[in-house]
Amino acid sequence: MTTKLKKLNDKPSARQSAYDTLSRLATAFSSPARLKIIQILSQSGRNVEEVAKLIGESTANASQHLQRLSREGIVTGTRRGTVKTYSISDPKVLIIWEALQDLGDKLSPGLKEREDYLTDFSLISQDPLDKILKRVRKGDALLIDVREEQEFLASSVAGAQNIPVLKFKTSSDLKKLHLPKKKPMYLFCRGRFCSMATTVVALLRQEGYDAYRLVESPYRLRLISGGKGESKSIAKLIL
Repeated sequence: MTTKLKKLNDKPSARQSAYDTLSRLATAFSSPARLKIIQILSQSGRNVEEVAKLIGESTANASQHLQRLSREGIVTGTRRGTVKTYSISDPKVLIIWEALQDLGDKLSPGLKEREDYLTDFSLISQDPLDKILKRVRKGDALLIDVREEQEFLASSVAGAQNIPVLKFKTSSDLKKLHLPKKKPMYLFCRGRFCSMATTVVALLRQEGYDAYRLVESPYRLRLISGGKGESKSIAKLIL
């Protein structure tokens, strides 16, 4: 058999191998725990103990999920001394995560209702996001990130100020923040399945503030607001 004919005969096995590889990659996204990990690591790098606590799993289970994601190249680990910090390996992973959520909204019955419950549709502004961000840039509105400082510093959004959710516990806590009641405030957290911003917006409204919930993730907000190093062509893929 000539080399050329051998190559032609090898094509079916090469094609099958390609599909097998993509199948393994796709199934890495098929675990609820691993999807939670992707959302957490999209905010900032974390070690296994931190991941376990944030996703509500044992350290052993979290470690197994991280190993699976590492094998498929979805996350990468950096070791400093005895501590290994995991992070998302490539921005395309976040594009897939964002697109999966969008697809789920369209194709999966009940998912949108669960999202609306977590974000509270009644607290969401009806204004277009680009108009909101323009008001923020002009100083006519506040953009507030209620995530913890570590996540804010690792994945900050242009124009946003960080006031972690723990600083909004009571009415007296609000007074210490000296937030303006006449200026609209738009709050966000980790994305559409995160309820931290919802809780804060509800408290602010009870105290007479003009507050709204944004459902977009920090990643998507960075793309829309034109953050440094972010590609507009990537933004078009998920908007």
